Amino acid sequence: PLHTLYRLKADPEVIDRTKKAAKYMKKTNMIRFVSDAGTDLIMERGDRPVLSHYGVADDSGHSDFWGVGMIETAPLEGTLEGTMILNTGDQMFYMARYVENPVKITFKQGRITKISGGLDAFLIRKHIESFNEENAWKAGHITIGTDKRALWTAQALQFPEPGFSGGDAESYYGNVQVEIGCNNDVNFCGNNRSNAHLGHCMLQTSVYLDDALFVEKGVFVPRELQ
Repeated sequence: PLHTLYRLKADPEVIDRTKKAAKYMKKTNMIRFVSDAGTDLIMERGDRPVLSHYGVADDSGHSDFWGVGMIETAPLEGTLEGTMILNTGDQMFYMARYVENPVKITFKQGRITKISGGLDAFLIRKHIESFNEENAWKAGHITIGTDKRALWTAQALQFPEPGFSGGDAESYYGNVQVEIGCNNDVNFCGNNRSNAHLGHCMLQTSVYLDDALFVEKGVFVPRELQ
């Protein structure tokens, strides 16, 4: 929506934070996500590119999106392992839905093997099944938001239609997204081809880059990123 574009237009602080955050991730191979809710995921980046998106195409060859602030990368296929807990208030923004009761999603060798919980778990499972393809169950990419202007409540307050204001959820400062589905584009350079592209955004999640704490419960640790 136009008012979202005005609110989240390219900002010098977001640009600076995002570029600097990307430099940290580019030095990293192993990335781990943990939370008090029970999330414990680990992945290997390998030689996959680290993407920095901040709302302006300011360098030759750099593609971007108006209205976002985030760093992203795709795991090497088969390396995302562990448990993701979507806690109350987290988002499945492709459904324009906030999680009401915790959902436990188990990954093994980069693929979802189990989804357990209440209604939200049921909806995720049925939606993935609707694609009728094996690759819809595989991890696509991970994202960390870098924009303090982004609104976590945007989906509920302004535009509840599915797909609207996904940028707010993805960009929200310090939140972690685990996307399920495709990553085989020119940006992520992954190998998972799928019609699914389903983002799950989590608050209060910590991130370790090669065992060094990078985000602590939704707050960047390096002072220059705070």
